[in-house]
Amino acid sequence: MIPRDDDLARFAADGTPELPPADRDGWVERERRFPHRAAGVFFFGCNVDPTGTKTIDERNPLLGRCFSRHMKDYARLSATPNDFAAFADAVGAMQRSQPNYTAADLAAIPPPVTIVHAEHDEFIERAHADYLARTIPDARFVFLPEVSHFAPLQRPDEFNRVVFDFLRAIETRA
Repeated sequence: MIPRDDDLARFAADGTPELPPADRDGWVERERRFPHRAAGVFFFGCNVDPTGTKTIDERNPLLGRCFSRHMKDYARLSATPNDFAAFADAVGAMQRSQPNYTAADLAAIPPPVTIVHAEHDEFIERAHADYLARTIPDARFVFLPEVSHFAPLQRPDEFNRVVFDFLRAIETRA
């Protein structure tokens, strides 16, 4: 019972057609097109339209350490080790423009969704997480106090408890 996909959505292997690629349709579209394939969605630190993102505070020392580590990992693991700046620019442009789901798109998501927001998230607005919890039918909202976007690293036991609570809840519905 390990969530697959970067959205931590859990899909059943029931012989139905393959899911569309995430880079083309995204998780909202998958849920709309294949509602019987998803037992639930665990949504942490993400946005569904550009209004959900914060302006990145370049002075934040935690982000500085994070990006420094990303640069080193990229140089060590990438086929284009000297192109981190171009990669980071492309990711930034993507984050400022995608995804762009409407309230109607969100209201059409049938499986249970748990929206998790960290008190000090550096990237996602709290108001956006609240909007998701109000707009997605029967969504559950979980607030993680005293942690940031890096909650899985900062308080792994607490974060894992929330993930396992989610998994137990969708398993009991099945």
